[in-house]
Amino acid sequence: GPQAKDPFAGSAALCRHAGELRDGGDAEALAQLRTADPAALRADVLAALPATRRARVLRRWVQENALLPLPAQGVARIESDLLNASADACAEFAWQGTVVRRWRDLLHVERQRDALPRGWHVGWDGKAPLALPDGGVLALDGGSLFDVALRVGTREGGERITLPGRTHSHALKDVLQAQGIPPWEPRQLPLVW
Repeated sequence: GPQAKDPFAGSAALCRHAGELRDGGDAEALAQLRTADPAALRADVLAALPATRRARVLRRWVQENALLPLPAQGVARIESDLLNASADACAEFAWQGTVVRRWRDLLHVERQRDALPRGWHVGWDGKAPLALPDGGVLALDGGSLFDVALRVGTREGGERITLPGRTHSHALKDVLQAQGIPPWEPRQLPLVW
């Protein structure tokens, strides 16, 4: 009857308030997990959250990075395959062109990108931006044009680099690791020489 209207309205208000508190707690938990990179989270702190909050925080993180929502099995796969992986592993969970990877105690999320085609090379003088096969662009930012055309291409393995102020060369792979470049990024890294 008419007397039921007030309790239902009160119950709806309580539910809305509880949802707002939950959402605020999730936002606070996500803030504690963040790094300087919004696409990276601290895996150890995430693993310490209660399971229900962990699931909501993971979904919120993916959403805030403007990526497709995690599928139903996504949270379980991230918990089993990524949160339990060793820090030196490069475990990943992918869905519909999106991927979450674990590396060095962090989770990273991004759109999946194809590696640059093996054996791809092109000359470049720097006058105009260079369109890369993966949709990226290489462009000069300040500075002058090159005196001679450079060669841009993909890694083939075994490359060496001489760093400024040094007379000997280093394996490019070692330099990238020392700089903290995640192991999946060199597949999309064009080399210029």
